[in-house]
Amino acid sequence: MIDELFTLLKEVNTELNLPQNIIKLEQMQEIYNKKEYFVAFIGQFSAGKSYLINNLLERKLLPQGITETTPLLTYIRYNDELNDLSECAILHFQDGISEKISLEEVANIIQKSDNIKWNIENIDYLEIYLQEEILKNGMILLDTPGVNTIIERHEQLLDNSLLLSSKIIYVDGHSPSQVDVDKITMFKQQGFNVSFIRTHCDEIKSSEENVEQVIDTDLKILEKCGLVKSDCYFISNMSSSEWFTDIAKIREMLVNIGEDVATLLEQDMKSQLVSMANNCIIELEKVKQVLEEKNNNDMLVLENKKRKIENKIQALEEAVKMRQEKIDKKIDECKQNVDIEVRVFSQKAIERSVSKIINSNVSDDNSMLSLINKEKQQILQSLLVVINSQIDPMLIKINENINVNFDLPTVDLPNIEHYQDVVNIQDNEIKDLQEKLIEIKSKKDKLIEKIGNADNEAIKNQIIALENELIAQKQLYDIENNRPPKMIEVRDDSTGELGRQIGGLVDLALLVVPLPGPGKVTTLMKVKKFFGIAQEVSKVQKAGQIALKAVNVLKTVKNKGIEENVSCLDYLTAEHWGKKIGESLGAPPRLVIDKNYEEQRQVQINNLREQILAKQRKVYEMKCKMDTFRNEDERKKAEKESLIVNEQQLEKEIKIREQQIRKSVRENALKNWKKDYAEWYGRVMREQINQLLEDYLKDLPVRLKEYQNSRLTSVQYRLNQEKENYEQLINIAPSEVSERLEKVNNLINTLKLYCV
Repeated sequence: MIDELFTLLKEVNTELNLPQNIIKLEQMQEIYNKKEYFVAFIGQFSAGKSYLINNLLERKLLPQGITETTPLLTYIRYNDELNDLSECAILHFQDGISEKISLEEVANIIQKSDNIKWNIENIDYLEIYLQEEILKNGMILLDTPGVNTIIERHEQLLDNSLLLSSKIIYVDGHSPSQVDVDKITMFKQQGFNVSFIRTHCDEIKSSEENVEQVIDTDLKILEKCGLVKSDCYFISNMSSSEWFTDIAKIREMLVNIGEDVATLLEQDMKSQLVSMANNCIIELEKVKQVLEEKNNNDMLVLENKKRKIENKIQALEEAVKMRQEKIDKKIDECKQNVDIEVRVFSQKAIERSVSKIINSNVSDDNSMLSLINKEKQQILQSLLVVINSQIDPMLIKINENINVNFDLPTVDLPNIEHYQDVVNIQDNEIKDLQEKLIEIKSKKDKLIEKIGNADNEAIKNQIIALENELIAQKQLYDIENNRPPKMIEVRDDSTGELGRQIGGLVDLALLVVPLPGPGKVTTLMKVKKFFGIAQEVSKVQKAGQIALKAVNVLKTVKNKGIEENVSCLDYLTAEHWGKKIGESLGAPPRLVIDKNYEEQRQVQINNLREQILAKQRKVYEMKCKMDTFRNEDERKKAEKESLIVNEQQLEKEIKIREQQIRKSVRENALKNWKKDYAEWYGRVMREQINQLLEDYLKDLPVRLKEYQNSRLTSVQYRLNQEKENYEQLINIAPSEVSERLEKVNNLINTLKLYCV
């Protein structure tokens, strides 16, 4: 039955002109045929997904903490002794290479330190093989990134995990937020088997709130998402908490799944397919209505419907434009508020740091460096919070529903509540673009190597094909951005021209395409990303798309050499600015006590010498006054001796005062050094904070506009697709209408049989 439904749904989606659904169905069918049951742990980061999995397996396996600790998909499956994969892990890298590691090394994968050999950005996914009875029949656990880490790679990983999943365990540390509600509702509407787990129940303070009432409120929220009480669990990952014992109920649920994988796989896959079938029936009914009107020659009705679709598109464009105008007006006011808040905050923060430096017990350069690094990072982290607290309200307006007189298609992206998250997703896209551009450079070099030992004609044709792919993508880019496409003409078929074409392969994307403004991201790429239009495209073509997307920001990379791994927009992180300010703090006042000591020691010696001479002179004068000299020669001798310091006596006095001199010199040197250091630190920090503020705010309008566009790209795409499909229907030849109508009716009736 399931195979028949797969075949039917492919036929239906072909009829509806929805190729993205056909690709999704093929991927789902491939997973179904493997008879593997994936249980995906999905939810907000820091909700304790990894901690929960560790507790369920009763072993400390996955890294756990208060920060995002699962930046890649992790598959936990039954050990494969046949292939020597018993109780181990396999790292799968993006270049196709894999590496076997021990379970003890798993926790080190996400650590960022010099002694860790793996770069998380190069890892595609992780497989862990365990000797666990509940996994024996084909159940596989998936640990995923948080749904609120709005980073392109994480969104793609989440999409991949949903594609695999039969069962979703949605993990949250607190009461369900709107993001959680939207996600869970979407999962249920798509036919997923969903359970909800609240993990931080130990943080509910019975002294401040009624625990039963809190749980009851959560259950009412979840009920609106489509969950029943038996689907919801309230626990704590902390073994010392009374809520910890309820983890046993979740473990029991997994045991039951593991014992009946085949039946549950059949049920859950059918549920997802039936959900898709119901959606297809709705779309087919629309097609049927159009065909009936076409068959009745109700052209006026058809034209009115077409105009309604066009009016939707126009209304959306106008609403977006109006919202953008309102945002633009608010931006200047926002910048002024940010400037005021930052200057007030930074002045007080720097004054506190300066006071700490002056009054600290620091007594050497390394300790001082450690102190100012700590102060610097605290200021920068707090500063970004201050800045974003002023900008975040701008996102609330963007996240609001567009005011139009029709129901918008569901927005696929969750709301981003913090401007720093907007910055993160956009900057991570740029980093990915740089890597892809390097990949193009590598492919170019390999093609150059082939010229000497391969058929030039074949190489030429290959490169021309690649160039044509890039040109095609450029044209799509121009269409999306309302620019007239520029064509590239190949004028020379000679070997020399072939070499020129190879050499210009990368430059093609960078030089030929009109340069967009800073932060501009190709709409085409967003359509692919948020709709899952996973068309089979060559890697070079994808790289071409990415290069077109990032031409402006990557000009620096091109000028410096493509091999240089430069991040163009990472100045918007506290980590980067900490490093930048650290470089500015590269020549601080040095603590040089020894030099000061020698100077002060010499001063003390000179003072002692003068004191000794003064004493000797006084003794001589008293002897003269008392006339104690027997003759003139004796007086002259005494006078001469009174003008010469006794070096032995001087050295003796110096030794007596040595410790006091050293202590006094050190105290004065430290005091002056701290004062100079604090003054210098305050000056540099003020300069760098001013620069940070300028850099952080200069792209604010573009970033906010890009965020708004990203949220509406899917809506615009669906409306345009609706218009395109509608035009195809009304342009069908009259002789084909009856046959098409009969086919649609048959598909509707057949689908309804499966949906009963």
